[in-house]
Amino acid sequence: MAARAAAPPEPADFDALPDPELLLPAPAALRDMLDSRGLGPAVAELAAGSRYKTGVIVKNLSAARTGAELGSLLLEAGYARPDIVGARLERIREGLEVFAGAPLTEQLLGGLERRAAVASGAAWVEELQGRRAAVIALIRAESDHPQLPLVLAGAWLQASWLTASALEQTGDTRGARELLYRPEINAYFRSYVALRGPGDFPESVLRVLEQTLEVMGERSARDPMSAGDVTAMREAVEGLLSSM
Repeated sequence: MAARAAAPPEPADFDALPDPELLLPAPAALRDMLDSRGLGPAVAELAAGSRYKTGVIVKNLSAARTGAELGSLLLEAGYARPDIVGARLERIREGLEVFAGAPLTEQLLGGLERRAAVASGAAWVEELQGRRAAVIALIRAESDHPQLPLVLAGAWLQASWLTASALEQTGDTRGARELLYRPEINAYFRSYVALRGPGDFPESVLRVLEQTLEVMGERSARDPMSAGDVTAMREAVEGLLSSM
């Protein structure tokens, strides 16, 4: 059956972050979702090969890269080896210390590295699950932090790339729309780019951001998403991430 085209989401008013509950899904729910589709091993392998230099002095770049590491941390939970998780947490800490400062970094990560060294599999998923409420409360308290949208954008983009890439690898894209269609998040970041982008990003980067969000919104809105839609979305996000 041919895919039914749907209009991409319209830009939303840039006045508040989307619900943090939507931006940071529960780790246990993510694990169940990946397990139900057999995507966990592919996601973990892809995430293991994805590393970003987060300790750069440019705060916006550091924030986006740190967010990408966060996206990997959440999706690989329960599959990745403790050494991979530990190294990822080190990169997240390096980035947070650049743009968030030591006190906020400690609120987010305090003790987590030690737990990562001894907890794996389901125990590590439970550890992240237990931290989620405190992290969401902190996001709400710090909602006006200038780098927060970039952290969340990086996490969403990385998670989208990992998911689309894993779907391609398994060769089964049934149900892809359920995994990738996030119109509220897409609309928020389109507004962010439209209103903040000209002052925050070079023109060349701004064009790539706009094009990527347009492709993500248009392709993921198709019902059902075809294998070609998944590939187009993966390629667009991959191009943006590789430019960071």
